[in-house]
Amino acid sequence: MISTVRPTQVHFDTSSMWVHLSDGRIIGIPLTWFPRLLHSTSEQRDQVCISSRGLHWKALDEDISIASLLAGQSDQTTTPRFKRIPYDSLNARQKDLFNFQKIAATLADCAYNCIKLADDWQRADFLAYHVNGKTTLKVQLKSRLTIHQKKYSGKDIWIAFPYEDYWYLIEHDRLVEKVGVHTKWLNSETCKNKGGYHSTSINPELLKSLTEDRLGPVYGHVHAV
Repeated sequence: MISTVRPTQVHFDTSSMWVHLSDGRIIGIPLTWFPRLLHSTSEQRDQVCISSRGLHWKALDEDISIASLLAGQSDQTTTPRFKRIPYDSLNARQKDLFNFQKIAATLADCAYNCIKLADDWQRADFLAYHVNGKTTLKVQLKSRLTIHQKKYSGKDIWIAFPYEDYWYLIEHDRLVEKVGVHTKWLNSETCKNKGGYHSTSINPELLKSLTEDRLGPVYGHVHAV
């Protein structure tokens, strides 16, 4: 009976998986039946756990029963054509583009068309054009709240940054004013010596003052560069 047959050994060649059974049979299965195995490395395939009922690859999230193999059943799941990419696998420029696409999607809901610039033209990472044909924002994209008076003051630059699932978009000079009211950052040694300050945390008073500058929520996850 099928229920008494168990696997005893498994090996691979370039196109097939060969499973030895306890009744002496050896069955060959095309790797195309199981996309996770087909696209895995030989080292990953060797990490098989053989149980009385089938074959298991924990790292590949693959489980194949002997009953299904004897019934001629292949993997019923669909391999997605599009996969999420690990953010850490991107280089610095790719991470910048990744975050730009996130805020561009958010600004599209506010009737803005965003154009990424090849270089920091007039200190801007991208331009946001409103459909009214009159409003254009020069935006510096940051991974956290950032001010830099030496670079951005008096240049009509807007600062965009994510915080707790929302984007914030505000004129740099206006952000400096709010920071001055609700924090002591402007008097810090960092700000005095380098002309700028950035922070991944925002106190409740400053955050409340930024409510009118909040966009979103963010589409998906936004990562710090």
